[in-house]
Amino acid sequence: MNLATVEIKAFVPARDFELSKRFYRDLGFEVPWSSDDLAYLHAGDSSFLLQKFYNREHAENFMMHLLVRDVEAWWQHVVAQELVERYGVQAEPPEDRPWAIRDFTLTDPAGVLWRIGQNIPATQEEPAMPDEQPKFESTSLSGARFHDVDLRSSSFDDVALADASFSNVSFKGAKFANIDFRNVEISDANVAGMTINGILMTDLLYGKSP
Repeated sequence: MNLATVEIKAFVPARDFELSKRFYRDLGFEVPWSSDDLAYLHAGDSSFLLQKFYNREHAENFMMHLLVRDVEAWWQHVVAQELVERYGVQAEPPEDRPWAIRDFTLTDPAGVLWRIGQNIPATQEEPAMPDEQPKFESTSLSGARFHDVDLRSSSFDDVALADASFSNVSFKGAKFANIDFRNVEISDANVAGMTINGILMTDLLYGKSP
């Protein structure tokens, strides 16, 4: 049985189909094929389908993530092309994120939010590890509040975390298995190297870098 995959493409909505095609060309995508209501766009090995379909609630809750080699070069291209001024869209300059990505945000003419970024090399100096790493096993932490806590390399096994919240927390290298994650809130957290049932959290969020 061959379960090998070739690629995955999202159908990105467009309020003004022709305007969105021009926007993406100026952003750096090529349009090798287009019909009256659908277009195939790609930049290198990354691609998506632009569709002549628009629902405001759908479009303004639609997000795309593009992992690139040089985020500063992409940002400078956005500035040089004057995309914000020419298309009336919004953009925020690159920032380092707690999840080991440096990215910037950009909306398209339909309100679709793009995060364009690159991985941050794991060579930056970090605070010393705590003497003992927390271990949570076969317990309930439902509704618990964790703020400004270092949980690097900690382990959670068979733990109920329903309705718990984590803010300004480092989960780097932490391991989670058999966890109840219902309604968990996580903000401003470093999840580099964190695994859930053996799968890297960064792979679940962004996919492996090429």
